[in-house]
Amino acid sequence: MIIPGSILAGLSVGVTFASVTGGVSVLWGLAAGFCSILLLGRMLFNIRNEWPIYPAVILFAVGIITAVAQMPGLFASLFFWLPIALVVAGLLLGRWLLRRA
Repeated sequence: MIIPGSILAGLSVGVTFASVTGGVSVLWGLAAGFCSILLLGRMLFNIRNEWPIYPAVILFAVGIITAVAQMPGLFASLFFWLPIALVVAGLLLGRWLLRRA
């Protein structure tokens, strides 16, 4: 009963926040349900079976792809500031290395 209970618990958490996240939380909730199967199996029954991690990783990756597709404005601004942040990080690193020498 741990397998269906964990999957349904993760699904219920995901569906609760689906209207806020645009459906991404459903995928991440299912991934968390599969991860809980893995963790509960290890903690309660001392079963070392790795099968629940495979659907969890796939669901989490699809959730990331869905989240990225729904937020193009955020990533467009990130790509604008990324070169500036890299230049500033390089200058700070060079300054730190010069002080250290």
